[in-house]
Amino acid sequence: MSLTSRIIGFQGLGAMGGAMALNLQNFLAASGAPPLRVTNRTISKTQPVVDAGAISVPSLSEIVGTHGADVVFSVTFDDASVIQAVEEISKTEGRKKDLIFVSHATINPKTATRAAGIAESAGFKYLACPVFGRPDAAAAKRILCVLAGDDGAKAVVAPYLEAIGRGIQDAGSQPHLANVVKLGGNYMLAANLQILGETMAMMDQNGVSREDFVKLVNFIHGPILAGYGTRIAGNEYQINSEKPGFAVEGGLKDVGLAKALADDSGVHLSTATDLKESLNHLVETGRKDYDWGSVALVIGEKAGVKT
Repeated sequence: MSLTSRIIGFQGLGAMGGAMALNLQNFLAASGAPPLRVTNRTISKTQPVVDAGAISVPSLSEIVGTHGADVVFSVTFDDASVIQAVEEISKTEGRKKDLIFVSHATINPKTATRAAGIAESAGFKYLACPVFGRPDAAAAKRILCVLAGDDGAKAVVAPYLEAIGRGIQDAGSQPHLANVVKLGGNYMLAANLQILGETMAMMDQNGVSREDFVKLVNFIHGPILAGYGTRIAGNEYQINSEKPGFAVEGGLKDVGLAKALADDSGVHLSTATDLKESLNHLVETGRKDYDWGSVALVIGEKAGVKT
């Protein structure tokens, strides 16, 4: 089956999924392919993609059943939502036998294995494809896709992923491996935020300009860490259209998943406990919607830094 004849579906149109779906619909339209079928728990969030030519569908089961999707991409928040999606598909009559379900969720690798098992028992393919990048990166087609699962299914979905991102990293033939890679990458970034917050507090307490220190960070560590350094230096933790970010609530989930994976593997993550404590404090003090770089705010508060 060619790219121009496949029916493609998309579930989950939040800030991240909405940007990815819009780019995918634009790619399909430019390729002369059928319009994207989209669904979301809050159906009004499908409107921007519908305005670009997509078709809004009430449910995932209708995308794979009534509309006969060949591939469905899914951007959901947690483990439970992924299991719910594959179970819904497994119970849907009339779906195509070679259906491919691609989950972009950051979840426990054990959950990915369970989801893949449900899919295999029901006769469809499950691919794990968590992505690196925030909603602004998704909108700019700059996300990195980490893909794992059946080789044939990966070959089918590759052109669509290439159209919405800057590259694909193949993590192997077992879906859960993509989630292992994602949790590793996210933990590395989170640990750097903890270290950055500690170091920034040390600069504050010794009269060094935050802005001057961020220049050094940029020189040594590059733009990603420097970008967070700039945000911390300016106390710009609110997430909005001008300053997109990754919310504390999501960070807490991902750090918890990384710690659980490490515990299962007999590995001690030295900063995970401090990170969880800082992130939990932000949630408990009504700041769960801040960017997760705000762990630096907690560290500064504990040190008595006045900002």
